[in-house]
Amino acid sequence: MHPSYDEEAETYRQKVQAFLSEHLPANWAGLGALDETARTEFVEEWRSLLAENRLLAVSWPEEYGGAGLSEVERIVLAEEFAKAGVPEGNENDGFSITMVGNAIIQCGTEEQKRTFLPRIISGEDRWCQGYSEPNSGSDLANLGTRAVLDGTQPTGYLSYVARPRTLLNTKASPFCWFPWTRKASNVGPLSTSATDMTSTKCFSPMPKLLKTTS
Repeated sequence: MHPSYDEEAETYRQKVQAFLSEHLPANWAGLGALDETARTEFVEEWRSLLAENRLLAVSWPEEYGGAGLSEVERIVLAEEFAKAGVPEGNENDGFSITMVGNAIIQCGTEEQKRTFLPRIISGEDRWCQGYSEPNSGSDLANLGTRAVLDGTQPTGYLSYVARPRTLLNTKASPFCWFPWTRKASNVGPLSTSATDMTSTKCFSPMPKLLKTTS
């Protein structure tokens, strides 16, 4: 199958090809030709370059840091990147941009859009998906993690400490946001291991949403 494109799409293709020609080494043989270390370094540097040139989250409106590309332009971009053997982002972007970012655009408040979307594109925030514990699967009624009251902070918020048994994630930042309230609560550092997690201190502006259990 050989799809045809209109003149406007082909003009955009030339623009993408020029970008690739300018920024890829002359002897570039594709991402698969690199060893693991070099591949990891390239992907992060390449992602930064894409962000600088508005080639990340290309379907997002320009006002939120995207490129506002049409569906056809996005197809052209994907085709040219695939031909060149370069990624459209890093492995976290499938979650941070495609899942979380798009959900914020569709359902988030204007404040949330302007707060989180630029940070996703810059890479300052990397979102992850938390899964449930061993032997629980997605059976949330069978979870064993408990949040224990740990005192009141100077802010006046009640402090809880959670000691989860596990959390799977996708290369997220060492801090997470828990959307307990309209204003997200700050959470302490998390281990990125799939089987271990440090104790996590959570500050809840609305403590009624968390129940202390023994």
